[in-house]
Amino acid sequence: MSIDQLPPEILARTFFFLRVRDRVKLASCSKTTQRRVYRECSEIWETISFHGHTGDDRLTDYQLSKLLVRVNAREITKELNLSFLSNIHGQGLAPLRHSRVLEHIDIVGTGAE
Repeated sequence: MSIDQLPPEILARTFFFLRVRDRVKLASCSKTTQRRVYRECSEIWETISFHGHTGDDRLTDYQLSKLLVRVNAREITKELNLSFLSNIHGQGLAPLRHSRVLEHIDIVGTGAE
């Protein structure tokens, strides 16, 4: 059985344990995997956390913005943790404008404070 044959519920449970950057890398494997990661398993994007992961400190506003658009964060993301990401200054948060689901955002230690 290939990954493409697994039901979305099983994939979502598996993808949930991956770091955000690993989910993005996985999505780049094929169009099918991209669709599954970003659309069919959208619940994995309810919480987006970059805090404490090596390499995440290089994330820029541009990259954040692209990710938030791709995962439809305005409609899905409830919690966003960007703490201590020094390259985030606020412009990358624009896709969340007018979100009705966002409950918490952590920007401590960023340039967006």
